[in-house]
Amino acid sequence: MIDDQRWWVMYFPSKKSVIFGGLIWGGLTIGLIVAISELDWVTILIFSIILIFWGWVWFSTGYKIEEDFLVIKSGPLKAKIPIKEITKIYKTRSPVSSVALSLDRLAIVFGKNYDEVIISPVDEDKFIDELRKINSKIIVAK
Repeated sequence: MIDDQRWWVMYFPSKKSVIFGGLIWGGLTIGLIVAISELDWVTILIFSIILIFWGWVWFSTGYKIEEDFLVIKSGPLKAKIPIKEITKIYKTRSPVSSVALSLDRLAIVFGKNYDEVIISPVDEDKFIDELRKINSKIIVAK
């Protein structure tokens, strides 16, 4: 029997806004089509690289609870936050740049300097419940 240790990993994918995704995917695709129609090889290469990068971000953005850490991953970016340092979670629709693919977001406040990261897990309630199982002192403001 395992004594109350979290030996598994829980994964929470990011919500994906159809409008947000459509604007980015659509704009990049149209740009690539125009570049192909004009046989502009430099622009084709640039749009292809951006599309590949955006695909990496779009399909890899998610949040894991690994033991006592919240691991946030989006494309090449990765952050690891000790769950015991999380002090507050609140809903936000802030459009600031973040590791969230939707405007339906959660802000997580952590650390001694009250750092903040904005994320958008699909199942917010389960995500918060799992964090609070590890740190019951997390304040959840709705």
